Amino acid sequence: MLQNLAVYPLAQAIFLREYADGCYSPLTFILSYTTLELPFTLLSSLIFGVLAAYVDNAAATPAFCFATALNCFCIVTNGESIGIAFHALFKNHTGLGVTLTSTLISISVTMTGLFSLRMPGWLRALNWINPLRYSVGNLVVWMMRGQVFTCEESQRGADGRCKVETGEQVLGLYGMEDDPRVMLAGLVGCMIVYRVVAFGVVRVMRRR
Repeated sequence: MLQNLAVYPLAQAIFLREYADGCYSPLTFILSYTTLELPFTLLSSLIFGVLAAYVDNAAATPAFCFATALNCFCIVTNGESIGIAFHALFKNHTGLGVTLTSTLISISVTMTGLFSLRMPGWLRALNWINPLRYSVGNLVVWMMRGQVFTCEESQRGADGRCKVETGEQVLGLYGMEDDPRVMLAGLVGCMIVYRVVAFGVVRVMRRR
């Protein structure tokens, strides 16, 4: 969102003037904007993936490094797409666009399954279009599988065992036992759909 706030309002103002002069179409604008942001988002995502996998030692494997980098890339791109859509809708009210974007992202965070475990049915249905749900759904599985936990003697139950001993038990408690590859594919799908929706909003609002 911050990246979008720093760059997009100025780019949109230039686009609206040049579109009025017949210089290029909304599709050209979105494609050029996406192309210009791509290397910066990709580089920062790769750095984050390396830091998460090897420096933080969450799961020091090339597969987890790639998965983390892809998650970061998709989330940043989704935030950018949401920002584009709201700035296009409220092009004369940047503050309102920023407020709505941050509010939507905050609500999405609480719906990932880590904070709210039992949501109403309509919210669970709405959660299928929440990119953060897919991100958490695949990263948590990769990080928790194979983990072993210990506890103090005073924390053991009557059977002498810890209440939670493995990462798989944690996943079961949170109901996050989906295939991480499927969840990652869902995240990539959200990224593509959100950018298409952002283009649609820009195209509809270009003359308003």
